[in-house]
Amino acid sequence: MTDGSLQEVVHNAKQAWVFQWNPEDYDVFADFHSGKQTESWRVNAHWGQMQPGDAVLLWKSSGGEGNSKGEAGIYAVGVLKQEPYQAPPEDVCKYRVNVEYISLLSAPILKSGMTQDPLKQLAARIVRGSNFKVEDDEWKTLITMLLSQTSPAYWLFNVSADKYPEVWRNSLEYGVAAAQYEVGKQDRASVKRNCTLMQSIRYNDYIVAYSGNKSIVAVGQVSRTFFEETAPEFLMNIDGEPWGQRIGVNWFLVKEPGKIIQSNFKKFVGVPQDSVMGSYVCFQMDAEGFYNVWNFLNEEIPENAKGGKAKRMFQPFIENMRSKGFAFGDELINTYITSLRSKPFVLLSGISGTGKTKLAQLFAQYMSPPEFVEIETSPNDNQSYDNRVQESYHKFNRITIKKQYEDLLDLPLPGQSVEVNVFVDEVQEVCKVYRNRNSGHGAVQLFLRGAVAKTLKERYPIGEWIRISFEADEHGDIIRLGKPAAHGQHCLEKKRHAFLSVRPDWVDNKSLLGYYNPITEEYQATELLFLLLKARKDREKPYFVIFDEMNLAKVEYYFSDFLSCLESRRVSGKTIRSEHLRLHDQPPIPIEDENGVEYEIPPTLEIPENVYFTGTVNIDETTYMFSPKVLDRANVIEINEIDLEGYRATFDVIDQNERYADSEVINTFTDKGRYHERLIKKSWEWTPDLEKAFQSITKLHRILQSHRLPFGYRVVDEILFFLANAAELGCMEMMDALDLQIMQRILPKLHGNRARLQQPLMDLLVYFCGIDNGRTGQKTALSDADRGFLHAFSEGKDTKAHEANSQFKTDGISFHRSAKKLYAMIVRLEQYGFVSFIE
Repeated sequence: MTDGSLQEVVHNAKQAWVFQWNPEDYDVFADFHSGKQTESWRVNAHWGQMQPGDAVLLWKSSGGEGNSKGEAGIYAVGVLKQEPYQAPPEDVCKYRVNVEYISLLSAPILKSGMTQDPLKQLAARIVRGSNFKVEDDEWKTLITMLLSQTSPAYWLFNVSADKYPEVWRNSLEYGVAAAQYEVGKQDRASVKRNCTLMQSIRYNDYIVAYSGNKSIVAVGQVSRTFFEETAPEFLMNIDGEPWGQRIGVNWFLVKEPGKIIQSNFKKFVGVPQDSVMGSYVCFQMDAEGFYNVWNFLNEEIPENAKGGKAKRMFQPFIENMRSKGFAFGDELINTYITSLRSKPFVLLSGISGTGKTKLAQLFAQYMSPPEFVEIETSPNDNQSYDNRVQESYHKFNRITIKKQYEDLLDLPLPGQSVEVNVFVDEVQEVCKVYRNRNSGHGAVQLFLRGAVAKTLKERYPIGEWIRISFEADEHGDIIRLGKPAAHGQHCLEKKRHAFLSVRPDWVDNKSLLGYYNPITEEYQATELLFLLLKARKDREKPYFVIFDEMNLAKVEYYFSDFLSCLESRRVSGKTIRSEHLRLHDQPPIPIEDENGVEYEIPPTLEIPENVYFTGTVNIDETTYMFSPKVLDRANVIEINEIDLEGYRATFDVIDQNERYADSEVINTFTDKGRYHERLIKKSWEWTPDLEKAFQSITKLHRILQSHRLPFGYRVVDEILFFLANAAELGCMEMMDALDLQIMQRILPKLHGNRARLQQPLMDLLVYFCGIDNGRTGQKTALSDADRGFLHAFSEGKDTKAHEANSQFKTDGISFHRSAKKLYAMIVRLEQYGFVSFIE
């Protein structure tokens, strides 16, 4: 669910729609329980009238199992995020629309209760279709009912399944959560404290059943508020205890024998850190904790299905790459995608011509499937043009006249306005044309008023096409707004990626974001700025920025503001906020993109969290080395290996047909629209494997700290999140993932001369190869046998002939990739007296 409140949606919505779902086919409750923010719904009627901000009443038909069981009615509320869009040809509907989930209802508005008009009429219409408009009188009645609602609360309840398994078995059978508090058997304060807390649990709240061993055993919904059981046949009599204090619960998700949360239990389930778990039977959870639990119970990857998510997400893209003639290995692609999923800034380094840029480009294209948009079938003429109705037409009664049509009007002086006759269909009103002082886009604007403003809003919803025509008579200019020329449908790629070739003269962020020209009083926008503005309005989909040869200019000059804003992301209430990029000091400036879509350039702009940045890197005499500030904030992936055999095989499968990610792949990549929220909140599962990896990170830090080359908390957090993502996707083993992260996050910052780096590199090499320094003493040099072993190891050859006289053994090497890289760096350091990770 999102940060928009139920009351805000109800207050602000000008109209409402009923969207119906069949619990036999789909589980909307599961969407809410998992924390899902938006979902695409089919629209079979009325799509031309739907507008962003409209309320959506989610109606469940009767039937269903588990949490979905129950009679028909309104169970949740959402809001339309944008206007409906054309569904793909293979879909069973004509249009779709994105619905933002707001809240489940604590008291569903059931069909059986709709016995009086006007709601009786609404209940009667439900059989006519899956979505329909709520009439004004019906909406007024529903507003009163909805404003009295509250979202269900979430509770963690100790059902003592580990200590008293019979109590839990009986609780499941009776449909209750039971507690034992009785004056005389427990102290009076404890009885009062716990019974008072249980009495605050409301009907339709959600209960998470846990046991004292920190295992989650069930999730249910309250069917009866607190009561004292007195019927003898339902008293449990376990060791003489009746367990009579109860909450009625419909346990719709049960895990036997339960799933244990390994660490950070309180934080994971969303209860205050100062909670004393042994003193209370129940605790109120926050919504994020409930989502964590729900996903934890439902996203378990069986041993025989490991790699399933990764295979679904990576394999189609791997096949797509190879069909285009590129021979990247599976590990490289897995690493690149997992790195982006873990942190939105990746650097691809390596020799020229290895396809670094193509990897980033093709992935961005793969994640941007074409969308069906409506375009004109008849061209504009010299006196009129077609345009989509923008939000500003309704909200501000303002229409920006396209620049090529300004000369058709008798314009006033800059900074002044003139009256003009305006028609919307047959409705006429005298309005004003205003001319800004600047001569750029938005210089001439038509301001509507009175009857024409009202008619435009009633007849032409936001997103529909309208024809804007220019005429004149003896009294002056006439502007007509009316039905457009015939329109058809065309498959047009909605571009969600920007390719930027870095120039050596980039010395600040103006090359990326543009600038406000005080002389012309217009904003010189850039491709990247338009992409950021689009991404801000379309947060459900990922957007990609690719910097080609990123280090042709000093990254610290033109990209430092971006880095600072990306690292400033923080949790603020239920949202993720960050510092802003400063664009200008003027009021919001209207601007259109190449498709005529209108935006406003605000004075400051947050980098949308659905934007991912990739930079390609070449090292030669024309480029600059990255500073530690940049390397500390990116995953650096080397692409230096050339597989000519694999490359040859791609010639046999070249296929120019484009393939695109489906909604499931996009949903997995964006972590269900949460993007990097779990990284910021440090919310991931601490498995035994992750704990083991953390111990290795600690040892690695200790080595580097002894040489005054430590890494900070940010790097640790981001490594751990990468490891958690790799485990969740099942694309690599934990220690292999850690090996890659050492290569991507820790080693890239090592560069310097022999005096500074020789011993640190040697100590790291010894650690990566599993040699105990405490037993053998600090190694300061490599013997001939050591070099023979390491050379054979690096070349992938047999090392047995060298192991007898070397401390290094193949079986002892824990981090193969990092050990090979360290040995290569040591060799270069000895040859040249200076070495850098990035070559």
